[in-house]
Amino acid sequence: KAGWTPERMADDKKMLERIFALAADCPVLAEALAWAQQHDMQFFIDRQAMNVGGYYNLGTGVLALVPSSLMSDSRAVEVLVHEIRHAWQDYNGFLAWDDETPNEGNFNDFFINNALIEADATAYGALAAKQLSVSRLAKRSAEKPLAKGERELLSHYSAVAANENAALGKGFLGWFTGKWRPQFYGDYASKFYGKKWGLYDGALPPRNLEFEVMPPSREGINVRDMQNVLRLGVNFSGTKN
Repeated sequence: KAGWTPERMADDKKMLERIFALAADCPVLAEALAWAQQHDMQFFIDRQAMNVGGYYNLGTGVLALVPSSLMSDSRAVEVLVHEIRHAWQDYNGFLAWDDETPNEGNFNDFFINNALIEADATAYGALAAKQLSVSRLAKRSAEKPLAKGERELLSHYSAVAANENAALGKGFLGWFTGKWRPQFYGDYASKFYGKKWGLYDGALPPRNLEFEVMPPSREGINVRDMQNVLRLGVNFSGTKN
């Protein structure tokens, strides 16, 4: 931050405070932010990142949001909770990073680990977005009658948000049956390993992150130990799985 102008820092603070205030209407965001505060996380707005809505930098406690993810409140809480969940995963030793030699790298374990942690974070982000929608629609319905489509959406989202564990479980499994997420992350992982092994000489999708520290090699979650895998499902406060 030493090279940032006071104006930029003031703008960042204003944008972040607006998003943090949404926790009043989103229980999962409130829980995630409470955890982040307890663990001294730092937040900033990355003004140059590409192809990401936000990111958590492993081993640092630093989380970035990009301006495009703040265009709507729903998207903002989804990305913020998703990335705080990655910080939680990092703190609990679940995140893998492999920058070792080809003989020491293991693509299968890396990809399975990555799929598990992304499915977990995606489930939390999706639930946060639904909770915010429920709160907003409920407030509007108290002021004036909702249109039929809005009433149906409120009814559906209310049922989802009412059972957090079921919603998270469905969101987690939905990651694997979706059309683009496994392909997107699989493409990046395979190209990353392909470059390391000399099998792929193309470029990785550009990220252009404003803040990036390459972490040391880490195994992450042991995907062959089911009890260890199940630990991934514990919520921020450690009271539910």
